[in-house]
Amino acid sequence: MKLIEQVSLWCREGSADKVYEVDLYEVGTDKYVVNFRYGRRGATLKDGTKTASSVDRPNADKIFNALIAEKKKGGYQETGRFSATQQPIVTRTAPTVVKTNQYSDKKDFILAKLREASQPGFKDTKWTLSRIIWRVGELRISEAVPDLTKLAIKSDALQQYCICWALGRCGDRGATILLEQLYLAAASKDFVKRIALVSLLALTDETKKNFLLDSIFQKLHPDMQAAVLSGKTESVHFAFNVGIAERKMTYEVLEDLYLLSEKYAYIRLVVVSSLQVLALQPGIFKYIRHIYKIAEFREDAEVFATIAYRFEKQNAYFRQSRWGGGAYAPGTWDWINDTKTEMNKNNSRLAFSNTTKEYFVRRSWRTLRTLGEDQQSESYAKAATAFLLQYSDIKDKTDPRQVTNTWYEWNSRSYKTRVTHYPAFANCLNLFSILYQNSSRYELKKNTKAWRFKTNSKPDTLSTQREEAFPEHWDKHPEYLAQLLTDSRCELVHEFAVKALRANPKLSEIADSKFAVKLLEKEYDVTVQLGLELVKQFYNPQNPDAELVSLIVKHPKQFVRELGKQWIEAQPEYFASQTFVFADLIVNPYEDVWEWGRLLLSKVHLTEEQAQMLIVKTITELLELNPNDPQSNTIAEGAGYTLVTYFISLLQDVSLEVVQELLQHPVPMVQVLGAGILVKHVTPVTEFPSGLISSLINSSVPQVRGIGVQLFGKLPDSQLLASQDILFAFCTSPFAEIRQAIFPTIGKLAAQSPEFGASFIKELIPVLQHKQEIEGLHEDLLILIQQGLTAYLSSISSEDAWIMLGSRRGTTQRVGFLVIRHTISPSQLSVRDIIKMANHELLEVREYAWAIYTQQISRMKQEASEALRILDVKWSDSRQFGFDYFRKNFTADDWTPTLLVSVCDSTRADVQQFGKEVITRFFKTENGSDYLLQLSQHPSQNLQVFATNYLEQFATDSLEHLQKLELYFITVLSQVNRSGMAKTRIFNFLRQEALKNEQSATLISKIIARQSATMAIDNKAACIRIMYDIRKSYPTIDLPLTIKETPVTQFVTSN
Repeated sequence: MKLIEQVSLWCREGSADKVYEVDLYEVGTDKYVVNFRYGRRGATLKDGTKTASSVDRPNADKIFNALIAEKKKGGYQETGRFSATQQPIVTRTAPTVVKTNQYSDKKDFILAKLREASQPGFKDTKWTLSRIIWRVGELRISEAVPDLTKLAIKSDALQQYCICWALGRCGDRGATILLEQLYLAAASKDFVKRIALVSLLALTDETKKNFLLDSIFQKLHPDMQAAVLSGKTESVHFAFNVGIAERKMTYEVLEDLYLLSEKYAYIRLVVVSSLQVLALQPGIFKYIRHIYKIAEFREDAEVFATIAYRFEKQNAYFRQSRWGGGAYAPGTWDWINDTKTEMNKNNSRLAFSNTTKEYFVRRSWRTLRTLGEDQQSESYAKAATAFLLQYSDIKDKTDPRQVTNTWYEWNSRSYKTRVTHYPAFANCLNLFSILYQNSSRYELKKNTKAWRFKTNSKPDTLSTQREEAFPEHWDKHPEYLAQLLTDSRCELVHEFAVKALRANPKLSEIADSKFAVKLLEKEYDVTVQLGLELVKQFYNPQNPDAELVSLIVKHPKQFVRELGKQWIEAQPEYFASQTFVFADLIVNPYEDVWEWGRLLLSKVHLTEEQAQMLIVKTITELLELNPNDPQSNTIAEGAGYTLVTYFISLLQDVSLEVVQELLQHPVPMVQVLGAGILVKHVTPVTEFPSGLISSLINSSVPQVRGIGVQLFGKLPDSQLLASQDILFAFCTSPFAEIRQAIFPTIGKLAAQSPEFGASFIKELIPVLQHKQEIEGLHEDLLILIQQGLTAYLSSISSEDAWIMLGSRRGTTQRVGFLVIRHTISPSQLSVRDIIKMANHELLEVREYAWAIYTQQISRMKQEASEALRILDVKWSDSRQFGFDYFRKNFTADDWTPTLLVSVCDSTRADVQQFGKEVITRFFKTENGSDYLLQLSQHPSQNLQVFATNYLEQFATDSLEHLQKLELYFITVLSQVNRSGMAKTRIFNFLRQEALKNEQSATLISKIIARQSATMAIDNKAACIRIMYDIRKSYPTIDLPLTIKETPVTQFVTSN
């Protein structure tokens, strides 16, 4: 029995896929039968026949076609057709076991597996049919297309998906009929239709492809259609954003745009940029997932890597257990029991769980690894490059860290500690998988989410060995390593690419001078060093590349600039003739180049023509500086200094139009150069263009304003003297540079015109007397007065001077002191004025007062009572000066009891101590009573104790003194817990005096009786003792004391 023709039909009834196969067999010469099989897809099909006995070919064809037409009318669709004239018969045989080692390569093995799996009764837990089909697509085995076509009829939806995927990648256009049928079949699942469409686009001719793309285009919203047809990326991006914001479109449009980007290339940028930022959340994630799978199919490295990076770096939208179960819906926190069912809904509240995230991270690396293992060198290198370009130091670099774990080990009965070190970028799993899969330093432990240093590896150890996955693929395609070096912003990637390129013998084939220069432009030392080595190879001293040298001397890394210096120093005269190279030494952002270039200029002889050309080139470059470049101002500063220092003689006659261009440039230091040229310009100030000086003065650049004022000061003196109001405005300007620039002019005019000087300083005084509204104004005016107007201080009245000295503003005080010091003789100052200065907060004022004291000793002795007031000022250094001064200069003849006691009358402890010191030094017996009486009136405890020293000598046997000291006794004895020694001395003194005569006893009894009622127990005993002694001696004196006789008890002893 020979199979002549076979047609496979398919339809969906409810949720079931139904299959119907019609076969035309030849059973003999001109004898044919028509058989059929039917049933559910994946189940054993039931057999039947439409011919009870054989018939001829025309009748057989009629029966065969009628049955097919009947089934199609009932909803079946044709999914496959076989004809013996096109393909040899495949005879079904019993399944055989396929062993990998029986075949020379993977393709043979997979083909054998596919044919084995196609036979009834196939079972293999490792190599499922879906996996085999997928591997066919991965390996692009075109020989498997017929087998896949046959399998499509009997397969379930998942297998159909894999078959469509594989057919599209195998590249056999003969599969388009089946793919189109699956794409158009109503029974096909949506995900099968999507991959069938993608495969069709990959296989069909241009006419059919355009038809399919046009059908996708027609699905777009009219606004998006118009944007696509505009041919502008910005219009498409705008339409996408607005359409989403206004809910005219869903995120499905992104998937359509990705498919359309094959025809409209400018759409691709919209897709890629959107994929980089869109959140992985419900309503968005599923379409990003679709694009991910399409990119995987197409091996679209950029899009695939972009999405894979997002999957790795984006946080999961929600979390659930690895074993399934429910989860909370973010935002609402509603509990969802069946997350799988929820995510299959069109309006699902869930998407991109933690388990989904982990799956896609693993799948992304698996896809890369498969390319590498399948020896698809270019595909692997291209995809890995796209992956590596996703990472950057700014976005992804983390600090190295270490984790310390401590546990108790029962066997050793001790604590153990393990320190785990994690490198930078440790959580970038795919980055490390590509760069360090074969590393002896790093490892990724199972079920962990970060790479770590191996236990025996030190964190600061660098490896000189190749550590990346599949180094052989990189060796075959070094152009991708070169792309990494030119495009990557990740240091780890640069270290890898440089190491791999250095080991590649093809480096010289792909590296040229342009590539070397690109490497020099990178920020990583390892890359720049490689570029520098290449540059040295390409540089020819016999024919120096001046443009290359110019680039190198401007390089941000000093070790690169040093090479440029070496080349120039080797041929200074040649490079001197290359004006633009020398101009780049001047117009340079780096100070070491400025200094070296200036030294070179002092050694190299430039002709006047060369110098003029250099000036023109330098000024031209300065005028071309970008005001938005942060280095521009630094460049202009260094260049301006070099030009003014080395070429001022040639700059003096530069066209004023050029100078005005410099002054109008937005970079501040370029304006400063222009203003600096004006200062030295041969053109007289009076011949400057109208408004030029005023424009300088009104400039926003401080240095330019200052130079403008300097130029104003060069006007004729007569014109300046007539502009006193302008000069005053400059002196009080809110800009310090204007104030300071006009000072020399003011000093010059004041020296020439005393009338001007006197008038001008008077105008300044009210400004100094008022609160400073402009920071630094008072300080600058003080400098002006000190440097240019000192001769006119006498124009200021002494009243104003003292008012300013008493001001609360330091600068105003200094001006006041300046006036006093220069206009008032010390002999004209009263002692109180001098003491006022000794009590001033400014040290220089206090020191001036001390100097006057030192110079006028005799005067201070004559006015001693006033001079002693210096001891009561608030500044301790002035008081100390006073102590030393009076110790040194005042003798016993200069101290009177009144003066000595007046010192003690101070409320300051240090002054009181000094008073006691001078009293004891210059004590005179005849003045003892006066000291006692006056010191006893002082409220200080120390002086009260000090006064008790004079009681026995100067108050004994004197009722008059006792009467005068009565208040002193009461005051001291009334103090609680104070003056213990003074109280003891007073009690002893009063007891002695009370027993001498009745008058004294009467006075003292009143004092003691009063105090006894208020004193503490210890002092009360002293009072009682004194009153007891007075009662014994003078019984008639009234005292609050009753003496009781204590009875004596006699004891009689018996014999």
